[in-house]
Amino acid sequence: MITEVDNNYCRELLNQTDLEIIDVRNFIEYIESHIPNSFNIDVMDNGSIEKLDALDKKKSYLVYCTIGVRSKSAVRIMAQLGFENVFHLTDGIVNCPQLLNSISSES
Repeated sequence: MITEVDNNYCRELLNQTDLEIIDVRNFIEYIESHIPNSFNIDVMDNGSIEKLDALDKKKSYLVYCTIGVRSKSAVRIMAQLGFENVFHLTDGIVNCPQLLNSISSES
């Protein structure tokens, strides 16, 4: 099941300890800034479907990108692969920079 979430609900979800967070932007974007404890699977990469398929389909996932376009593609793929509980950050992280852990804040 895919659930569309906004930035406010996303903050609540991030407090759940059993939630896996997937950043589907490219690796450079991920390195520059990302939600803490997230991991990167570039949805535009040739091997992205295999990487998604290798994940535990019974876990809960929050999927995001910059504005929601790439993550929408990723959650569609995840639905086709049989994932049971996926949350999609509809508008991306561009409107919620306080969720990000950037290089400047890590230093």
